[in-house]
Amino acid sequence: MGSWYERTVLRRLWGLPVHHFTGQRCWQAMDRVDAAEIEAIAEFGVEVRGLIYRTANFFTYINTRTAAALPQRGHNKQKRNDLRQVNLALLAAVDGHAPLLYETYLANVPDSKEFKRVYARLVARCRAVAGEDAELTLVFDKGSNSRANPERVARERLHFVSSLVPSQHEDVLAIPKMAYHELNCDVRWPGPRPRR
Repeated sequence: MGSWYERTVLRRLWGLPVHHFTGQRCWQAMDRVDAAEIEAIAEFGVEVRGLIYRTANFFTYINTRTAAALPQRGHNKQKRNDLRQVNLALLAAVDGHAPLLYETYLANVPDSKEFKRVYARLVARCRAVAGEDAELTLVFDKGSNSRANPERVARERLHFVSSLVPSQHEDVLAIPKMAYHELNCDVRWPGPRPRR
């Protein structure tokens, strides 16, 4: 968490030492932030043309016999399939990684199904922050993808960047590499170009 904090605008704004950012302190801080306060983030003028949607799972040490609806066993990225976990979906602005929307969900729900379930809220939140006619680009990984999800995004007039598994784009893989050409990114995304 400390290394993430170092790469955000928060380090400049708060000036707090990196060692203050531990998992425990994060949970303590999140207990003080409610949904209404997150909704008010638009007042800070965060640039939201670039958006990242990401899901993650966190294993817990909650006893299996403890009655709890949210923590379930599921596919755990840390290979701790012996423990119950909680999944988190987060929408953040590329600008400062400001969180715009979050959702906890059951660990045994695939990310692509959660994307479908939360998508209407996600779009409404983007439009509330950026305005109805804003040009937005949403980045999400292949875990949140399905055959229908890119079509869902396109219907809402959002641009998107996502990875696909090979079986989802065999026609693109059949195009010879020589047929591709570099885009002029300076036209759409002015500013310094990333190093190669």
